[in-house]
Amino acid sequence: MCFGNLGYHTGVHFLKRILSIRIFRATKPTSDSGSPTTCIIVRGECGTIWTFGGTPAIIKVPQEGKEDELYKGCHMHRLVEEAFRLAPTELRRDINVPSFLTWIKPINQTFWDANIKFFPEGFQSSYSLASTRIQSPPLPLIQAMFERCGWRKNKRQRKAFFSQLQEDNFLLRIFLGHRENRCPKQPFRLHDFDFRANEIESVGLDTKTYATTIGKTLAILHWRAGVDASGVEFVLGRGPMYKPSPTSSDFTDADKDGPQFINQAFDPYQQAAAIWLLDFDQCKRFRKDAAGIKQLERAFLSNDPCYPRPESKDPRDQALWEEFRKAYLDASSRLTLSRSPMVFIKIIERGARKSVSAEGSSLRPTA
Repeated sequence: MCFGNLGYHTGVHFLKRILSIRIFRATKPTSDSGSPTTCIIVRGECGTIWTFGGTPAIIKVPQEGKEDELYKGCHMHRLVEEAFRLAPTELRRDINVPSFLTWIKPINQTFWDANIKFFPEGFQSSYSLASTRIQSPPLPLIQAMFERCGWRKNKRQRKAFFSQLQEDNFLLRIFLGHRENRCPKQPFRLHDFDFRANEIESVGLDTKTYATTIGKTLAILHWRAGVDASGVEFVLGRGPMYKPSPTSSDFTDADKDGPQFINQAFDPYQQAAAIWLLDFDQCKRFRKDAAGIKQLERAFLSNDPCYPRPESKDPRDQALWEEFRKAYLDASSRLTLSRSPMVFIKIIERGARKSVSAEGSSLRPTA
């Protein structure tokens, strides 16, 4: 940029603005056409998620009457993020949590005066939760999955589908507890597509590694963050540019070649897929007693089938449960001396056996 033609006063004014430590808007969010833009990623029960073109940020705007629930989700998000940052590196190296940015109020004039014009006409300032955005998985993975999962539509439909992927709003919800082939005619949802265990395997990915990562993550949620993990989701997206740095205790407990630093590399051109944890609106704190363990059981069973299920008769699912179980208990032993993690697992397994027994009884012929 050349400043040679700027007058003295204009140049000083410009420098004063750009060098100020106060807020200075250097660019506008733009689309490829150059027009300022915001875009809805998804409308959920609690709120609508908006993205700003050309930025790594999203904001979640509550549905009417859901302001308090969203604020609670804001608190839970921060609680979870802090818990993962302080957890041992080897327990959290394969999971990612979007960064909480800020809580925005309707009277935050600095934000809304500058940005409300980028929203559709009639949009009004609101409470909002701002966080970093999860980018879509690498396109080759999505294309491979599209082919393997049976969506072999005609050329025009395929072209239209892949053009939508450029909008970067495609996430894969990991469902290790669901194994089922789907009908090729079933609609293909771009956002929050449920990626089932058999489909994960069909594209050559290791479901056991996923089960291990999810088991460790649930242990951190329970025994470091102290939340029941109700409503959380595990999704496959693009890996972050950098992982959270090791804790000071990691440095104390290791030398320069320590295993704690594996997979902690900075990669500005990240192309790999990674597992992300999100949606904390429904999470609740729990007491460390029998009632609290019952609360953990309800949260586990009511979630989408992201966790392996011990009641499955499929040997592959049974192996996934064993991987998940071991990872959860091993990680929990690093976080608490309590027997509660084992009690929780036993309750889940006992409930699964009862479910299988009841199913078998219902299938027996009557006299």
